[in-house]
Amino acid sequence: MPRSEDRRTLLEAAAAGALGPLTAAPAYAQPAAAQEPAVSPSATPSSAPPRALPGPEVRGTRLTTTADTDIGTPANTVRTVQRLAAMGLNAVYVEIRKKGHTRFPSAVLERAIGVRERPGGARQDPSDGALERPARDLLEETLIEAYRNGLHHLVWFGHGFVVAHSGFAWMNPLHPETRCILLDLTRGAIGRYDLDGVQFDDRIVWPGPSVGHDTFTRQLYAAEHEGRAPQEVARDPAWMKWRATKLDAVGREFFRELRSAMRPAMLPSFSPAVSPWPCKNYRPDWPLCSSRPEVEYFGEVVPQAHRLSYPAFEATWREQRQGLQRREGACSAHELVAGIRRDGDGRDSSWERLRDSIARTRTLGRGGHMPWFSRSALQPIEREPRQFYGGTVAQPRFAPDWRRKSRPPVAAEEAARVGLQRWKLPAQLRGEDRRRRRPIARAARGPWRCLRDLEPAPGRPLPVAGAPEAMDALELLIDRRHG
Repeated sequence: MPRSEDRRTLLEAAAAGALGPLTAAPAYAQPAAAQEPAVSPSATPSSAPPRALPGPEVRGTRLTTTADTDIGTPANTVRTVQRLAAMGLNAVYVEIRKKGHTRFPSAVLERAIGVRERPGGARQDPSDGALERPARDLLEETLIEAYRNGLHHLVWFGHGFVVAHSGFAWMNPLHPETRCILLDLTRGAIGRYDLDGVQFDDRIVWPGPSVGHDTFTRQLYAAEHEGRAPQEVARDPAWMKWRATKLDAVGREFFRELRSAMRPAMLPSFSPAVSPWPCKNYRPDWPLCSSRPEVEYFGEVVPQAHRLSYPAFEATWREQRQGLQRREGACSAHELVAGIRRDGDGRDSSWERLRDSIARTRTLGRGGHMPWFSRSALQPIEREPRQFYGGTVAQPRFAPDWRRKSRPPVAAEEAARVGLQRWKLPAQLRGEDRRRRRPIARAARGPWRCLRDLEPAPGRPLPVAGAPEAMDALELLIDRRHG
């Protein structure tokens, strides 16, 4: 994959809609006919199975600033994550890149467009309230709160090849430079933060069958077809087959390189639209991708079974499992994690429908579930899920104690009294345990922040330059980058 020292022109042109290998398309919501399959009229929520005793399972939700205020401010982030943990969830998937900017400092983004992250004072969503000054490192902010509360934290690159929001402005996935940008942004997050995983969804493809007739793609097609240009008909069989083959190769290359950048315990996650719709429209066939153990595409697959009724959800979920079971060598259908919709576009569904859908996933597999999105679990049904779960359970792909809650060190009172620069790591933390602990500090009851580049030694002051004088709390997080 070729690299470039300066990709400023590429992304600036993309953001302006002037890039050759970029395509523009409307938001790719599935048509109503594709969303709601025909189901038996007799299938009702009352026919759902009784609650099964849970074992290890994914209980996750996504955190986003789009049409939601759950992480709209640092104070909101603290409250939201505490409530999700108390409810019984064990994972959050945080959107940290959209509309051309990252929500963490990125040298890759700075080389490309001249800014390191979403600028403070920039309004990107209609729901944006008070503008943020200075810019927030939303990745670190949510990561700290997740780990303080014992939750797993995965970053969600939901916008994939989308770089602007004017319908959607979509970079061409076949262009090597665009893949390199997305991969380098992801590598930057992996290298800087102690992540548990990375999730992509179906925005790492083309947005539809009519897209891809730009000059770059047509020339690439002609070079492989003795100079013949593709047919102008969007669903020409030869053109569709070629696109599918190319996207499959891109996916294998992308996830192979992503895995090489990840630590062994990190989880690569993929959340596609439900099959067979993406195969007919976007052209990636996720059950096929999942059936290649030698490629090891994904450690977790979360089909977006975002249906408006329980019968429609049940029919869709059975279809996803059956499609995967028909693939020789596929990952176990029992490991699929269900994306379940409670609110969003259209009418909200009830807690009873969400409960019955969760129960059905447990009888059809043990992978887990992910309500879309945090607002689905918190407003206004927080009490019901807490009673339903009755506590938390382990993640199936991590050790039970992988993310233990942070704790104040033995000498926390001394730290608050003498100031951070003079505080000494407790002598009880020695050797391997000391290397796995990362101090976090809070100044004047503001947001927590990691104290980076530390190698604290028992009995010696923390070597922190420019640390906050008005520190009122200090805790130690488990840092899994050290094993």
